[in-house]
Amino acid sequence: MYAIKCKQLIDGTGKESLENAVIVIEGERITQAGLGNSITLPDDCEIVDASSHTVMPGMMDAHVHVRMTGDPADKFGAHTEVTELAGTTALKAYVSAKRDLESGFTAIRDIASRCYEDIALRNAINEGLVQGPRMRVAGLGLTVTGGHMDRTKGMIPGIQMPGPSAVVDSPDEARKAVREQLKMGVDLIKINSALHEHLRPFESGYFSPEMTLEMIEAIVELAHWAGRRVASHCNGGQGARNAIVAGVDSIEHGEWLTEEDLDLMVEKGTFWVPTLMVSTVGYERRFEDEDGNSSEFTRKFRQENYEHAWSTFEMALSKGVKIAAGTDAAMPGVRHGDNARELELMVERGMTPMQAIVAATNTNAELFDWESDLGTIEAGKLADIVIVRGDPLQDISVLRDVSLIERVIKGGETVVVRPKSTS
Repeated sequence: MYAIKCKQLIDGTGKESLENAVIVIEGERITQAGLGNSITLPDDCEIVDASSHTVMPGMMDAHVHVRMTGDPADKFGAHTEVTELAGTTALKAYVSAKRDLESGFTAIRDIASRCYEDIALRNAINEGLVQGPRMRVAGLGLTVTGGHMDRTKGMIPGIQMPGPSAVVDSPDEARKAVREQLKMGVDLIKINSALHEHLRPFESGYFSPEMTLEMIEAIVELAHWAGRRVASHCNGGQGARNAIVAGVDSIEHGEWLTEEDLDLMVEKGTFWVPTLMVSTVGYERRFEDEDGNSSEFTRKFRQENYEHAWSTFEMALSKGVKIAAGTDAAMPGVRHGDNARELELMVERGMTPMQAIVAATNTNAELFDWESDLGTIEAGKLADIVIVRGDPLQDISVLRDVSLIERVIKGGETVVVRPKSTS
């Protein structure tokens, strides 16, 4: 048993923070949490002194790809899928997940892998072979022939490529692909429901539906029957509408969602994972691609995608859409370990710091189906806790400075500890 004495406790529920609070931990769970004067500690209780720190739940990232680091030099493209050994990919995945954990993210959701390295890593973490965050994993994403994640697109016939996708073109093929992912042990199903790349010269707001409504309905029905959530990659358009109508659990990205889409999401309880980081980094890199020169299509798309991401976020916030924090860490420039930048961007566009913290804790715990164990600091929950130097309610950016993440606790065990400031 040990207790954490906190200067400020943010419990993840969205309620006002508590000053001079105490958290009591036995084994892997919290047994008490509240004002210090309401809790009696036994004489032999070990004390973790956070009396000049903020204590809050471990953060969660709802959209990452551990197979890539997010460093711009770590190219995200087809050539790595045919030149990189699966073992190398798995080792990269471990490095990425460890970075997330060390930055205060005690749980992540991997949204499509190349060769099931996400499942292998999750299992290794759960078995105690390596140290990393809790993981929800999707295995291979589902796409259609010529779709967003069809890696043979643009190649001569007969070429075969390893994941990160399973190509399906009918409801029955989709059902079979879902069963294949379930057989491999996934926690959720990822689909691609809308396509924009180079179908025609860039036209604002144009996205081709990638999957038919019937296909998505078949996927959702089977996944929900198996107790798995469904996450849909889409920017907007009819593909997004199909996904929402069919009952997917979350829309990933969704920069071009309409007011009607958002109203329907509120009605159906659909989560939105806006991944503002990837839209912002794309905007910042709009004049550069791998060769140093972006196409006119890419420049226009990144510019308008960025603008729509912001306006859609503000509209979704005003309507009460369930917004979850996810970064798309792995995309070039969206680095694992820099995950808390997403919270900064959320605050820039109208969330309070408390709302952003809840999006990365309690809301994500619900999306991950871990709300009974994670997301808040209260008796009975698993002790996934972050101790921070500074006050994120006054300056959300302190969560992005890894040097200020003094201690990370996962299941009651300290997995990261940094020296206290001497100032």
